[in-house]
Amino acid sequence: MRDLESCCLQNSLQRIAQYVYTLGYHCAHKGNHIELPASKAVVASLLNLSPETFSRGLHQLVAARYISIERRKVQLHDLEALKGVASGAVQLT
Repeated sequence: MRDLESCCLQNSLQRIAQYVYTLGYHCAHKGNHIELPASKAVVASLLNLSPETFSRGLHQLVAARYISIERRKVQLHDLEALKGVASGAVQLT
């Protein structure tokens, strides 16, 4: 039900931010980094996005300095900002 809700009510950047935030929140005990559990193409598919849209969204979060990414490793710089983007409270251009 949650997947259907996010697909219908959130834009692509919000879905990406929510996904990264959720992974980061659940792995907070490991520090400020996570590793995507699958390839970017597979994660994009899980979020009902094209790989290109997923990549663009990640790069928007990098440009905003909320994360940095190298292959499947994601360094989290601002978990609360990711939460804001996911909720729609923070808008990126």
